[in-house]
Amino acid sequence: MEASPAPASRVFADIIFFRGQQGRFAIDGSGLHWKARKQDHPTSIGKSDIRSAKWVHIARAFRLELSLTVGSAAFDGFGSNDHDLIKNWLQEHCRVDMKTESVSTTGWNWGDLEVEPHAVTFSSNHRRAFELPTASISSSVISKNEVTLDFHQDEDANPEDDSLFQMRLYIPGEGGGRAQTFHDLVLEHADIHTATGDAIAVFNEVPLVVPRGRYQIEMYSTLMNLHGKTNDYKIPFKSISRLYLLPKPDKRHVAFVFSLDPPIQQGKTKYPHVIIQFPATDHIEIDINLTSEVIEERYPRLLRPTMEGPSYEIVSKVFRALTGRKITTPKTFRSAAKASAVKCSHRANEGFLYVLERSFFFIHKPALCIRFEDISGIEFSRVSSSATSSSSRTFDLTIWTRSGNKYEFTNISRSDYTPLHDFIRQKHLKVKSVQQEDSMVSTSRSDNGNDTHDPYLERVRRPEVQINDDDHSDDDDEDDEEYAAPENVEEVPEEYDEGYIPPEEEGDRTAPPKAKRPAPSAVHSTKKPHIEFDDDDDDSESDSQAG
Repeated sequence: MEASPAPASRVFADIIFFRGQQGRFAIDGSGLHWKARKQDHPTSIGKSDIRSAKWVHIARAFRLELSLTVGSAAFDGFGSNDHDLIKNWLQEHCRVDMKTESVSTTGWNWGDLEVEPHAVTFSSNHRRAFELPTASISSSVISKNEVTLDFHQDEDANPEDDSLFQMRLYIPGEGGGRAQTFHDLVLEHADIHTATGDAIAVFNEVPLVVPRGRYQIEMYSTLMNLHGKTNDYKIPFKSISRLYLLPKPDKRHVAFVFSLDPPIQQGKTKYPHVIIQFPATDHIEIDINLTSEVIEERYPRLLRPTMEGPSYEIVSKVFRALTGRKITTPKTFRSAAKASAVKCSHRANEGFLYVLERSFFFIHKPALCIRFEDISGIEFSRVSSSATSSSSRTFDLTIWTRSGNKYEFTNISRSDYTPLHDFIRQKHLKVKSVQQEDSMVSTSRSDNGNDTHDPYLERVRRPEVQINDDDHSDDDDEDDEEYAAPENVEEVPEEYDEGYIPPEEEGDRTAPPKAKRPAPSAVHSTKKPHIEFDDDDDDSESDSQAG
């Protein structure tokens, strides 16, 4: 019985070709074509380029694997009824006999590895168990006999769908020689960002709070490597969208943040913001692995052959020079305690909400950046002037974005209402509603007035070292300005310190009141600033979140 001739053309829907993307697969007299749903032009393979073909049963569907004149291609998602039609088309138009291959179904997790230019194949019991396209591999990390492979993720894929993110392979062999050979072959054929030459700067034991752990940071000309105990990341500088330097209100730590687009990922958790927290008094000294001529030509006034100073300052300078991004710092906003952030809670996690010139930034869990231009409305709630109400000491702030997201920041100190409310009004942000706004503003301003003695404000109004940005501009030729941490600041109990008792509650205690501590004298930095910082620039950034 002769096989029926193949049709002149045929279209197959929901066929997967590149990195998990679905599209339409078509065959005609000139060859085969595939077009993704969000792609303008199809990917075509001429019939004369096809050298061999295999029909493989995978899971609940079938795959067509093609060996081409240059490279290979595989299409997933065919049904069992498509076998004869495609086989006849290949015989008639390409003079290729399609073979059927069965895969291993033993479930064994040991077998043989083979690395080819287009794929990594794992075979069990002399039959193929699975295949990994080398184009889908984003990184390979070796640790003794274990090789960890990370995979590119499809940004357009449904977030509810499962996708392969990481795979660890144990390759036995004395001294890890076989594992090293496999690792080198993967690096040779995979789509991996690689660093060339020696690192320009290396920072050891850097304390990250998002993602948590201590990492070694290697800075190259186009990318950086983060090496941790369990995870490693390669981050191209072009994916770093913003840099932030945020001093903590406790004046003991400084947070350095760099935002990523696309974010790094660990499992199903994405990290659009990486947060490094430095002790304000920590100092380091590093050598820049560049000649003086290169430094003077490419990074004038930013880098020096040997750099010494506070850790947050040196790291931020190197990031500023190599990424080409300016550093955003708090400027005009000051809370009742003269800090650039207010203490609050988000999703039952305590943190600090920084009020920047063009955005709100909450750190650290989860890290959030909400651009003013993305805000559709702001609401103040639990605003009460009743002295007997326990909720009168705090209020809540709710932010809605144009994309429909809602962010709630709770338990903000009542004394921060007036500076926060006035700042939002000055920025012309839409306040949707304020519960008992007039009474709250009147009461809060009365508390901050000179005619009312408030021992609480006397204790928290310590002078804070300011970042002088009067002379800042958007010109890259301006000298950088250095954030200076205070030295020898007297320890004074703060609202966020454990065991602190507000003055208004001291009257309820039976013990006689203690003598008041005199207000500390102002401490000013004598260090001359020389690092350039910038306001939030006008680049749009959608509100993002790390899980």
